Amino acid sequence: MVCEVIVFRRRPGYRHRSAIENIKYETLNMTDQIAQFVKTVRGRNIRETIAVLLLIGIFGAQLLLGDHSTLGVVGRVVAITAAIVIGFVTWGFLHIPTSELQQYPPDQNVGHWRRRLTTQARGLQLAWLWYVLPLFAGIVLIYLGRTDSLAGTMASIAVPLFLAAIIGWLNMSAGRSIEADRDKWLPPE
Repeated sequence: MVCEVIVFRRRPGYRHRSAIENIKYETLNMTDQIAQFVKTVRGRNIRETIAVLLLIGIFGAQLLLGDHSTLGVVGRVVAITAAIVIGFVTWGFLHIPTSELQQYPPDQNVGHWRRRLTTQARGLQLAWLWYVLPLFAGIVLIYLGRTDSLAGTMASIAVPLFLAAIIGWLNMSAGRSIEADRDKWLPPE
């Protein structure tokens, strides 16, 4: 079954494609759409892993090589722990093995793939809890350990808070987009 719906908007999960690529993507059949989604998830997992390794390396090196206040040390430990948790969630909870496409063909296992897309959507919608909050709490503690004045503290907290809000919003938006795709691609059980 081929879906002939053509949509010219860019969805958050697919913003790196051109308009022509989005049109081609929208006309794929369900099996191809799920295969492309699995490929997208794998790419995201690899990017997250690179970011996690960089964070662990940066904060670990700072922890070992620097002389920091107690808050600075605690902040770095929290950030490293958050990075490790992000890695485990990314490759545990949100990972979709490519082999599942053969084990559970999408046209024969609609329920399985609805659950998989629901898991992805909920994971991204709750990213503020397992991703943003712990990581940025560590970064805020690091900044608090560096500043002595109230004005410096407020400025130090404002930038990470702004970035956390943007990242949280992007993940919520991507989760809603996945839910919309799930409902469009896969009929309810």
